[in-house]
Amino acid sequence: MPKKGNKKQRIKIKNEQRTKNKNKEQTKNKEQRIKTGGVLIFKNQIQKRILVYSSLIFITNALTALYKGYYLYSFLFVCLTVTSVLFHSTYKKIYYYIDKISILCIVCYGTYMLYQKSEIKSEIKSEIKSVNTLKIVFIVSTFLATIFLYYYGYCTNNYCYHVNKDISNQYHGLIHCISSIGHHCIILL
Repeated sequence: MPKKGNKKQRIKIKNEQRTKNKNKEQTKNKEQRIKTGGVLIFKNQIQKRILVYSSLIFITNALTALYKGYYLYSFLFVCLTVTSVLFHSTYKKIYYYIDKISILCIVCYGTYMLYQKSEIKSEIKSEIKSVNTLKIVFIVSTFLATIFLYYYGYCTNNYCYHVNKDISNQYHGLIHCISSIGHHCIILL
C-alpha cells in the first residue's frame, strides 16, 4: 500500500512540474507576442511578411484609379500588387523581374498622367496653376524620396539595403507607402 501512495505523490509532483513548465512557456510566449485587434501574432512572423502586407497598399491605388475612371492605371496597379505579393512571399528571380517590369510601367504611366494633368490644368486658370504647382512638387518629392531610399541605400548599404534585414524591410515597406501616396496624388490631381 505505501508504494501506491508514493506513486500517487510522484504523479502529483510530475503534474505540478508540468503545469509550472507550461506556465513558464506561456509567459515567454506572451512576452514575444504583440496584441493587435484581439488577435495575437508573433512579432517575427510580422517582420518576415511586412513586405507582403505593405504591398497590399497598392490595392487602394487600383480602387481609386478605378473610381476615377483610369482603367489602365487601375489594371497596372492590380498587376503591381500581384507581382509584388508574389515576389515578397517567394523571392523567386522570375517574380523579381516581373515586379520590376510592373514598377517601370507604373512609373512611366504615372509620369505620363502627371504631365497630361499638369498641362491641362495650367491652361484653364492661372489661379489653379499655383496650387497645382504645389501638388506637383509634392508628387515629385515622393518620387525622389523613393529613389533616395532605394538607390542611395543600395550605394551605401543603408535603408533598403541595410545589413539588418528587419530594418531594410521596414524601409522597403516605407517605400511602398510613399509611392502609393504619390500615385494617389497623381490620380486625384
